[in-house]
Amino acid sequence: MEAPTESANPFEGRQDRDEIRVVMKDGTSHEGSYLTQAGWHFVHVKGPREKGNPVNGKTVGPLRPGDVDRIVVLRTREEVLDELHDRQRGDPVPGTLRRTRDGYEARLETLARIAARTEGFRRRQQIERQFHDVADEIQLAQTKRYWMLQVARWYRHSNEEPTKMDLSGGDMSMAQRFQRPRPQDFDPDPKVRRARVPVSPHVASDPRSTLNMRKALVRAGYNARCSIVGEVTDDHADLLVDFPGGKRYGRYRLTGDRNADGAMEWSFRWEGNYTKTDMARKWRCERSEAFQTFGQLVALGLEAPALRPKPEEPEVVEEEPYRPWFR
Repeated sequence: MEAPTESANPFEGRQDRDEIRVVMKDGTSHEGSYLTQAGWHFVHVKGPREKGNPVNGKTVGPLRPGDVDRIVVLRTREEVLDELHDRQRGDPVPGTLRRTRDGYEARLETLARIAARTEGFRRRQQIERQFHDVADEIQLAQTKRYWMLQVARWYRHSNEEPTKMDLSGGDMSMAQRFQRPRPQDFDPDPKVRRARVPVSPHVASDPRSTLNMRKALVRAGYNARCSIVGEVTDDHADLLVDFPGGKRYGRYRLTGDRNADGAMEWSFRWEGNYTKTDMARKWRCERSEAFQTFGQLVALGLEAPALRPKPEEPEVVEEEPYRPWFR
């Protein structure tokens, strides 16, 4: 406990959330959390909820420095925040954090599993805060934190690999909050986390791999990007493909999976609402040349004839008609 402040302004040096006792010159005193706003000084006094006070306790002030006899600091702002930090996290979950790539991943998975199995809401929040403390050390994205926490809950009831739609409960807008972490996301070195992962040789050489399929579609003029509810990896892809000219000329959902032999298998379906107008647009699309090209690309990838250079035609030089020099 600090000694009473002797100053022309007894509030000088005080910070918001300092716990203080203000003794007034008339003999009254107020004990609580210090607040300041626009140069005015207040004390939030804890106590029972009273009529007209929506918060627990009441706020006294503004207090004029000239009316204050002395101020006694009970706890500083740092001490208050440290206690709040510890109370929000509760007892630490047993285990040691090894600050390596595997150590961060293992610790985060452990905390996510324990949080998923915890029944009490308050204790579950405490464990999730411990989870976020570890994730903050490697700056893990929020979407990837949501994935790990929700996947831990999913595996309590299912052994199947979940999708974004599974984790979001079928809500397409909520599915955008989830993204699967990559192994390098757990690396303690920020340069490694930001580095682009090199493409493996078998992916680069496969004309129908995820990478090369997207490359083939883009080269042919199609707009291929990851679906909102899907993922794009070397072994699985969920793409939305707009035909050249935009969605009104055709939009398909293209999905690919690597089979047991190591080859990518692709399939597509019309992405629409199947109304009468939409079906008419689908029929027009399937009779177009762009649809035939799309089928070749899905079947052959970078080896599709549509991407092969056209043979150069010999240049035809038109000869000028013979004109005699005399008339």
